[in-house]
Amino acid sequence: MGVLSELERAGYPVPGFCFSVGGDIPIGAGLGSSAALEMAVLTAMEGLLGYKMGDKEVALLCQRAENDFVGVSCGIMDQFISRMGRRDQALLIDCTNLSSELVPANLPRYSWLVIDSGKRRGLVDSEYNRRRQECEEAIRLASTQFTGRVIRNLRDVSVTDLPELKKVCDDTVYKRLRHVVTENARVLAAVAALREVDADRVGQLLCESHQSLRDDVEVSCVEIDSLVEVLSGMAGVAGARLTGAGFGGSLIALVNTDAVSSVEVEIERYSQAVGIGREAELRVFRVQIVDGVRLLKVNG
Repeated sequence: MGVLSELERAGYPVPGFCFSVGGDIPIGAGLGSSAALEMAVLTAMEGLLGYKMGDKEVALLCQRAENDFVGVSCGIMDQFISRMGRRDQALLIDCTNLSSELVPANLPRYSWLVIDSGKRRGLVDSEYNRRRQECEEAIRLASTQFTGRVIRNLRDVSVTDLPELKKVCDDTVYKRLRHVVTENARVLAAVAALREVDADRVGQLLCESHQSLRDDVEVSCVEIDSLVEVLSGMAGVAGARLTGAGFGGSLIALVNTDAVSSVEVEIERYSQAVGIGREAELRVFRVQIVDGVRLLKVNG
């Protein structure tokens, strides 16, 4: 409904229609299902009404549907990748100007796994929006501290600025700030490692990222942390981290392809050991990176 509302506000009248939705991604698994649904609706409307919108325009419209209609202050990443994803590629997004760059994401002899922890989460009811507010407070404090610089967002803050900002931030805001600034650096380091086909470095960055998500931005949970700990002790696992907005959901892991089967067996054994009282079944998905949303035309 939010997407249809935003379409009409953008000048695209929507007639009555019948619409069917299906999927095999668990709801609440933290895998961008809301953005995928938004993008599916909008792309279906493009096919139904016979128009084509630009990729950035589409992503921003769907983000507005989530921000304004649903009430989640999400960023643009999930909408961008749902629309602009390409086979075997990661998408590096510069949120200061909405430019993007494809980065080869497959590493020889390694596979990507997504593991649904079984812990469900709801963004509106979680502290996601509060984390966003704390980051906005960090921007305000950085602007006050560095009066000779333009601080539009936390991309304008570097790792070397952190000691100075620690003096003016309370502990909570400083931890949120430190996460974002160091995570930005890790993203660029991960891009370099992917291009250099350095699986060990990518895995190390995944682990460092999870530690920051757990300790600094505090969006992990016992279920996810336990799984990351289990994976970290397995042969062939380069690294793992929470994926999605947190407070439950899934994690992503980079695993030597020869070790995938044994990792799946160990995760199943772990699942059975802790399964009593879980909200949903713990599941392992072998990931293939494919193109983003597209229209399929069929006869009849």
